Amino acid sequence: MSRLRPGIVTSIRVNPKDCMGVVDVIDVSGLKTEGMSFASMTSLALSSLLETCRKNGLIPTRDGFEFTAMVGPHISNSHKRKVHVTNAIGNIGSAIHVPPIPATVPAPVTPVQPQEVTTEIRQARSRLTELLRKKDIAEDNSDVLWSSSDETEYQQLYKLVYPEG
Repeated sequence: MSRLRPGIVTSIRVNPKDCMGVVDVIDVSGLKTEGMSFASMTSLALSSLLETCRKNGLIPTRDGFEFTAMVGPHISNSHKRKVHVTNAIGNIGSAIHVPPIPATVPAPVTPVQPQEVTTEIRQARSRLTELLRKKDIAEDNSDVLWSSSDETEYQQLYKLVYPEG
C-alpha cells in the first residue's frame, strides 16, 4: 500500500549537465543510490539544494501556511484545464457512433510448414553470425579489417540463409 505524501507530482526534463549535477549532489551527500530511481535522486538533490539556500538566507524558510496562496495560481489553471478536457472527452464519448461490423466467417488459416534445416544451412548461419560479429568489430576498431572477400562471403551466405531476402 502506498503512502500519500504532501506536495505536487511533476514531470520535468533535466538537461545532461544538470543530470550529472544531480549525481554529484547525491554522491557528496553520501546517500546509497542502489535501487533508487533517477526521479527520486533528482527530488532529493533539489530538496538538498533548496535547504542549503534556506540555511544561507537566500530564500526564506516557510511555515507551510502560504502554500495555497503561493502555489495555487501556478497549478489551479492547469488543473481547471485538465478537468475541462476530461469532461469534454467524456461528453464526446457518448456521441461517438461506431457503424455495425458485418459478421463474416474468418478465412481458414493454413499452417506454415517449417523448412527443414540442413547441415549446410546450419553451418551457413554459424559462419554468417561470425561475419556479422567481425563486421561490427571492424566498424568500431580500425585494427580489424573487413575485406571485400568478407563482404562477398557475407552476401552469399545471407542469400543462402535468407532466400526470401
